[in-house]
Amino acid sequence: MRIYSRKSRFTAAAWLCLSSTILVATSLVATADEVDRYVEVSMRRQHIPGLSLVVLRDGRVVKAKGYGFSSVELKVPATPDTVYELASTTKPFLATAIMLLVQEGKLNTSSASLRCGLGIAS
Repeated sequence: MRIYSRKSRFTAAAWLCLSSTILVATSLVATADEVDRYVEVSMRRQHIPGLSLVVLRDGRVVKAKGYGFSSVELKVPATPDTVYELASTTKPFLATAIMLLVQEGKLNTSSASLRCGLGIAS
């Protein structure tokens, strides 16, 4: 049984990716109430049914909270431990990591091993 459509999962994951920097920066100077308000307003505006947020400061968890529902149909609340299906949303992370390594001169995009590993024809 599918709980969310692929679009809903992608939207939630994309929102988390794009907003993570803002949330971490906000959490360093904001109170928990301000972070909660920001997340809840953003979820309503972007029609995100639920998400889990964990903020780290100096390697320690300073905020862990679930917002909304992990299953709208079953009314199961999201928690910090909720496991979400990510589908293909991890591909941009890999592409970004590869390009950062290229920029740092630690990886060459024309290398045969990289092209073979990524399944790119020469």
